[in-house]
Amino acid sequence: MAIGISLPPRQVAQTRLQLRTAETAFGGHPQKLKAGILRIVSITRVVWRRMMNAVSNVLRHQERVKQRQRAQFIAFEHQFEGLVDLLCASAREGVLKKRECEYRQRRDWMMVHYPPIARHLQSYWTATQPQPMDPIQALFCSARLEETINVESTIEDITRARFALEAYGTSIDAYSN
Repeated sequence: MAIGISLPPRQVAQTRLQLRTAETAFGGHPQKLKAGILRIVSITRVVWRRMMNAVSNVLRHQERVKQRQRAQFIAFEHQFEGLVDLLCASAREGVLKKRECEYRQRRDWMMVHYPPIARHLQSYWTATQPQPMDPIQALFCSARLEETINVESTIEDITRARFALEAYGTSIDAYSN
């Protein structure tokens, strides 16, 4: 009778042997377990830092894209307003050589810089007509100023274009904030 347990002497010896075997087998495991946990913790920290850096990089990239988009929009809006002013002045006072030259310059600028913005603006004028025509492109598609100001829909195109530009500008500002 060892330790107050009534076991036959033969089983006590077997139990001691099993306990010693278990102690030997599991004796080094607390250190191994601790080392494994520390390794997992350090790996988790590294993964977490990398993940947070990746998220931060994505957010910075999105912010740069929005800033670039905003700068593009501001430059385009400035040129567009200049084109509208030119069209209105030409419609009121007539087509002059100087205005024809300015129209060609603005038209050339629009031909280069409008396509990247056009894809963003398209959704803002598709709701107004079932078969939408690009109101901004209609203002500079003609090679001659006189042809552009004599089109009946020019005023409507200017109005629709301004609405689309305003809505797009508002969406850029809303997304940035």
